Amino acid sequence: MDGAGRTTHFLAVKEDITARKQAEAERQRLEAQLRAAQKMEAIGTLAGGIAHDFNNILGAILGNAQLAATELEAGHPVREFLDEIVKASRRAKDLVRQILAFSRRQPSHRKVTALQPVVEEGLHLLRAALPAKVELVPSLDPDTPHVLADPTHIHQVVVNLGTNAWHALEDRPGRIEIGLRGVTVDPGADGEIADLRPGRYACLSVTDNGRGMDPKILERIFDPFFTTKAPGQGTGLGLAVVDGIVRNHEGKIRVTSTPRQGTSFRIYLPAVAAVAAGHPAELALPQGQGRRVLYLDDEEPLVQVTTRLLQRLGYQVAGFQPGGGRTGDVPGGPKHFDLAIADFNMPGQNGLQVAAELLAHRPELPVVLCSGYLTDDLEAEGRRLGVRCWLLKPTPIEELGRTLNRLLMNPEKR
Repeated sequence: MDGAGRTTHFLAVKEDITARKQAEAERQRLEAQLRAAQKMEAIGTLAGGIAHDFNNILGAILGNAQLAATELEAGHPVREFLDEIVKASRRAKDLVRQILAFSRRQPSHRKVTALQPVVEEGLHLLRAALPAKVELVPSLDPDTPHVLADPTHIHQVVVNLGTNAWHALEDRPGRIEIGLRGVTVDPGADGEIADLRPGRYACLSVTDNGRGMDPKILERIFDPFFTTKAPGQGTGLGLAVVDGIVRNHEGKIRVTSTPRQGTSFRIYLPAVAAVAAGHPAELALPQGQGRRVLYLDDEEPLVQVTTRLLQRLGYQVAGFQPGGGRTGDVPGGPKHFDLAIADFNMPGQNGLQVAAELLAHRPELPVVLCSGYLTDDLEAEGRRLGVRCWLLKPTPIEELGRTLNRLLMNPEKR
């Protein structure tokens, strides 16, 4: 400054903080990912904890309902009620699978799948649930490419997104569009498919003209238990389930939403080549022909109902609750049986330990393990020990019967 206090010169020191701002944004992004991962881990721990006990309860309900149905002649009025119990039990089983799926505690059993029949089945279920004032508009391209998918999980995606769209209409007349088409991603593509690998995709879309969402809500919609619904009207699990399933299928979800105009979900799943496969006629439930089966479970109701169901199929069954889980308590030992079925979660000795002990005495014995939830590590360890297959609890009698038939009557298909 000069003598009068006026500025005559100044020095400015400037620093480019672009990199610092980018680093801070990346840090915040990673922290958000970590929080999401911690939520998923917490839900996964909870799901894994309840799956065993809950599926045992469902197994007793499902098995006894199926057993009761066999006591009644066709057309008996009570059979209708028993069928509803079976359906409800299977829906409850699927609910546990949903939680395990999005928490990544349940591996997908994927196969080459045509999506149109799966989506149509979901549409049929939605149409029955939606009020007449909601217009459900399908647009399914039959030339949509096949994908490697678990049909049950894809069905759940359709139902969850459709239900979410319905709730977004807030009990007003509205429109829900469900689309299915093929998409080709070229190198250098822009827009919402810019980060997809070049190639062919199947795109499943669900669009509504409901209330829409603002950006703050939009960034949290896949958080477990996050919901904008009133208490008692939603759990906040539906979109979290969808997100987990799509991730497990190596897919991507894109969402656009405008308040008071609606929301659109678009799911991109990598396409695979279709396989030519016949559709064999459904076979009658195979009979056991007197084969001897050892069934081990620490839950007495499951031991009783499974024993009776297998006896109805013509097996000689020894249903047994191991004392402390030790297979040494089994009367006659493993050499007395043609096949053994054991629960994975038993006190004292888990299913893998039971299998190891049984196979140590008789290496050729077919051993089947059952569990309320499975992981890739468990399945791999079972294969290493010589376990023939795993069954997911609760196991319908149809699946149990055909599995035993395959292992006992068709050894070349083991």
